[in-house]
Amino acid sequence: MSFDALKSQGSLLEKLTSSLDAKSGYIDERIWKPAMGKGNVGSAVIRFLPPSHGNDLPWVQRFTHSFKVNDRYFIEECPTTLGRKCPVCDANSELWATKQDNNRALASSRKRKLNYYSNIYVISDPANPQNEGKVFIYRFGPKIFEKITEAMKPKFADIEPIDPTNFWEGADFNLRIAMRGQFWNYDASSFSNKSTLGGFSNDSLRAVYDQQYDLSTLVAPDIFKSYEEISRKFAEVTGGRPKIDDEVRFEETSFSTPSFDSAPSVPADLKEDLAALTTAAPKGTDDTHNYFENLMNDMDF
Repeated sequence: MSFDALKSQGSLLEKLTSSLDAKSGYIDERIWKPAMGKGNVGSAVIRFLPPSHGNDLPWVQRFTHSFKVNDRYFIEECPTTLGRKCPVCDANSELWATKQDNNRALASSRKRKLNYYSNIYVISDPANPQNEGKVFIYRFGPKIFEKITEAMKPKFADIEPIDPTNFWEGADFNLRIAMRGQFWNYDASSFSNKSTLGGFSNDSLRAVYDQQYDLSTLVAPDIFKSYEEISRKFAEVTGGRPKIDDEVRFEETSFSTPSFDSAPSVPADLKEDLAALTTAAPKGTDDTHNYFENLMNDMDF
C-alpha cells in the first residue's frame, strides 16, 4: 500500500481488534483429527496407506515434551527423535537417578511422549463428513501402533498376518474412541477383514497414492530447536538455569537428516516383516492451549 492510499483507507481499528479475537497459531490442514460425538464416544473408518515419496516405512515417529508448570506451558519437539541429546531428557535422568519418589514423579510428568504420523485415507468420518474420500496425515500414539503391530504379527497362530497399509490385501481400521477418565481410549478399535481399498480400480488407487504427503518433512532437522534453545525455554518455564553443552552444539552444527532405516523405536524384525508384506511439511500447531489438550487426548490409555 502506498503512503497516499494510507489516509484514504481510514482507520484499521475494527480490523485490528477483530484480529485479536481470532484464534492464534497455524493449523496444519494436512493433519486429520478424529472427533468425539454424542455420549462422549467417537468413531471413524480409515485406511493406513503404504510408504511413498521414497520413505521406507509408512509412518514416521516423533517425540514431544508437553507439560504445564503453574500457568505456563512447555511444548517442544524432542531432539532424541533425531538421535540427538535433549536437555529435558537429561534433566529427567538426573531426577530419576536420585531415587526419590517426588523427583521420579516429576520426571515422569515431563517425559517425552511418542507419536506416529502416517498417511491415511478417510473412509467414514461421521463428525466431519467433508473429510471422507480424502487423504490426510494422522497423528496417533502407541496404543494404535500396537493395533497395527498385532495385525502384522498376530499373537495367535491361527490368525493370518496382514500388512494393513497394502492397497489390495490390507484392511480398513475401525477407530473407536471412548473416555477413560479425562483421556481418550482406543481399546475398542480394530481392523476389518482384508479388502481392496474402497473396491477401487488400480487407476483410482494410483490417484490416492499420488495424493500422499511426504512424511519426512515431519522429522526434518529444522523442526527441532537446538539443545541450547530448548534448555533456555525449559529454564524459563521451570525456574531453573539453562544448561549449555559445547559438545552437543558441535554435533548439531554437523548434523544431517537420519536414515529412516534406523528409526530407534521400530524393532528390526518388525521392519523386515513390514518390508516383506508391503507390495508396493512445514511445522504447524494450533494455539498453545489447544495443542497441549490435543497431545493429552492423543495419549493412549
